[in-house]
Amino acid sequence: MSASRLFFSKAPVEPFVSSRLARWIVAIIIVTAVANAGIAGIYVHQQHNIHRIKTIADTIHHGRIDLAKGFLHLSQDGGHGSPFDRSKGLALINQSISSLERSIGDLGLGDAARWENFDKSLRSFRSRLAEASKSGADTQTQQVSMRLAFNELEEQVVLLDNFAQAHYNKVSSEVFREFFIVLCMAALLLAITSFVIIHTSRTIKVYDVALEEGQLLAGDVINSITANIAVLDRNGDIIAVNEAWMQFARENDCPERDAYVGTNYLKVCEEAHRRDGDELAAQVMQSSQSVLEGTETTFSIEYPCHSPNKERWFYMRAARLRGKGTGVVITHADITGRKRAEEEIKAINVFLDRVIDMAPFAMWISDKKGTVIRVNRSLCESINLTEDNIVGKYNVFNDVNLKNQGIMTTVQRAFEEHETVRFGVFWKAAEAGHDDLRGGHDMHIDVSMFPILDSKGELLYVVCQWVDITELKHAEQALKKSAHQYRLLAQNTSDWIFFFDKDFNITYSSPSVENLTGYTAEEFIGNRDKFLEIVHPDDRPMVEEHRQHDSLCLDKTEIEYRIFHKDGSVRWIGHICKSVFDENGQYVGRQGANRDISARKQVEESLRRSEEHYRLIADNTADTITLLDMNLKRTYVSPSIFRLRGYTVAETMSHSLAEAL
Repeated sequence: MSASRLFFSKAPVEPFVSSRLARWIVAIIIVTAVANAGIAGIYVHQQHNIHRIKTIADTIHHGRIDLAKGFLHLSQDGGHGSPFDRSKGLALINQSISSLERSIGDLGLGDAARWENFDKSLRSFRSRLAEASKSGADTQTQQVSMRLAFNELEEQVVLLDNFAQAHYNKVSSEVFREFFIVLCMAALLLAITSFVIIHTSRTIKVYDVALEEGQLLAGDVINSITANIAVLDRNGDIIAVNEAWMQFARENDCPERDAYVGTNYLKVCEEAHRRDGDELAAQVMQSSQSVLEGTETTFSIEYPCHSPNKERWFYMRAARLRGKGTGVVITHADITGRKRAEEEIKAINVFLDRVIDMAPFAMWISDKKGTVIRVNRSLCESINLTEDNIVGKYNVFNDVNLKNQGIMTTVQRAFEEHETVRFGVFWKAAEAGHDDLRGGHDMHIDVSMFPILDSKGELLYVVCQWVDITELKHAEQALKKSAHQYRLLAQNTSDWIFFFDKDFNITYSSPSVENLTGYTAEEFIGNRDKFLEIVHPDDRPMVEEHRQHDSLCLDKTEIEYRIFHKDGSVRWIGHICKSVFDENGQYVGRQGANRDISARKQVEESLRRSEEHYRLIADNTADTITLLDMNLKRTYVSPSIFRLRGYTVAETMSHSLAEAL
């Protein structure tokens, strides 16, 4: 994906304006208005109560007056022309009693025992008045009876009137007191509100300054991030970018319309896909849309973005905004360094894999628990198993071979103490600890193990490499057998078998040396001078020259010399030796044998003397004597041939037998 299709630059961001103080003021005004409305409501309610009680008191007072008027009409003679009317008096009294009953109910006094009696008195007075008006008693008797009832009722009405007035005064006092308390609370609320407004304004100012500084710091932090960052709203429009985004856009000649705030990121991707067939742009568009819709929380992808001058790789990540807001944060981080490091690591791993596979030694690598995770070709070929038979199945701690041969503690040192260890073991596939290994070859192996640690010294892996030494073991066994046979031969032969090191110290001498020299083998071993001490003085220079000049000779060398036996007698020695070299071609010494040839020397001396005797006879006889070998070639002609043939001995020896005849 090209840089101009996805990377955008930065546009100015609108300055931040705080509205918290205005919201606080509106809230306080609302609270104050609600409080004042409550005070007004309480005042209206209490005024209504006062008016109601005042009305009840006035009703009681007027009822009392009407009761007196009615009684006055009843108590006076109502003749023709009189202002008093009996029926009017009865109506006034009934009206007064009804108003008094309503007042008791309005005052809420119906449940009190005292006012129940008053109510009963009203009903009794009404009954007695009716009876008096209907009875046939004389007027004097009716007036006395009505006077008594009126006096009784008058007393109750006075009490009711007084109670109503007292109740009115009490309610008025309580209303004043409650209204005063409410006014005090309103004043306190006003003071608290003023304090809160002042304190809040100061706090909000400090908060706004801190918020502005925090936003500036957050902006600086975001702009300090090397990754390219853009924020999309719910529609996919870019609403904010950081400095890295802008810088990348400038460096890659990105058009301003594709880079700044207000551009729709999804549409840019869609256009890139439509115009250039960029499948990566289509994938980014679809995945970013999924994150915006909430079907996915994040989306990430690694992609190349090469310029004409260099290769580059980027890591893109889209994450849904957390909190109440909806949108997506897009980041593009340059991972070119990491990609190059990964490529280098891959190359190193390929190289190491090739080194491991091409190594002539069998090798496996295990995890820190001892389970094999990697094998090389040499190992599979040597034990005749596949990689699938070994990897994940062979565990060194389950190998019965190591347990039975007492090597497991050595193996544990490599895993637990992080030591490099080496040991030899006869490995049997059937006892390796897994059924898939049973088909492998049994062999003697020389094993080396070494740990691989991390930077903290913690164990990561253990590398094991081993060499098949089965043939070497067989050779060692054969060598031991041969050495045993050689030792038996050396110990039972009459020849003196020996070995010199490079400093001419005898390191081995067969027991037969005592028969030959009279000295024991222990007297020669470690004593470099003993060998020359027994050599005859006349032959010692020859022996020393042989030791110095023939020590590096690859072929066998033979000399004969005389030695002194421990008993003082002289013995002839037939000496044969050969230089010995180690596997590196370094000279390490000479091995050889000394044989007693004294008897042969005596025979040779006798033959020499006999030959001289018979040659003297042949040289001085008159007859010609000729000796021929099996090929009829002359080996001897006597000097008398000159007298017989006229040829010297030399001339005769050069002639063939046919020429002589």
